[in-house]
Amino acid sequence: MPCAKAPVPLPDWMPSAAQSEWINFYSITQASGDEVREVRYMLQRFATRPEMKDAWVELGRFEKITPADLTEGTFLTWCSAMRVKPIGTTSALGTQAPWREIATYASSVADAIRALDRTILAESGITDATQLELDRVAGFLKREAKLIEALIVLTPLPRKVRARNAHHIAFVNEMCRRLWQANGRRPYALVAILTNVTFDVSEDKQWYANRVKKCYASRSRSK
Repeated sequence: MPCAKAPVPLPDWMPSAAQSEWINFYSITQASGDEVREVRYMLQRFATRPEMKDAWVELGRFEKITPADLTEGTFLTWCSAMRVKPIGTTSALGTQAPWREIATYASSVADAIRALDRTILAESGITDATQLELDRVAGFLKREAKLIEALIVLTPLPRKVRARNAHHIAFVNEMCRRLWQANGRRPYALVAILTNVTFDVSEDKQWYANRVKKCYASRSRSK
């Protein structure tokens, strides 16, 4: 069962392991404020869109890929693909790295405190334990910044990087790679559903299994 109460009602057909993973990600976005509301909307679609019922059925045909795996992979791949900013649009997940700026600022504060005269530190109640805690926080943020940046560039840029649906293409190619089965099972139908749901693709621009297949096949031209 989910590890905590879901912030929005989750359907019964969503596997419990997927619900637990989903709640973890959604909780993170809730704590991050309005700047990641686009991510929250994606997660809400992933959990509640009726098409996802078919996606979970389709996943049952794949070996060694759990509902939790699919939830995590979809979330990370979508976030990474969204760094490909479509021409003429804006995205909450661009190429800026505020987490790197925060880590740098924290390190600067720790260094500045360390450079102060010990008399001033004593008068301000700043002890060696305080300094150690500042250094610990700065080190943690630096490691987190590197991890986040590694995740953001997880999905390779598509061949048509300036296409309006470049973020869709990046997502399709990476999800196909993640879900590819050595036993011959192909993920085209599943990836089509995930793309339409997570990107809220309009009805006239829907992805279908054959379109996903052609997209994934064309990626090799860029190598």
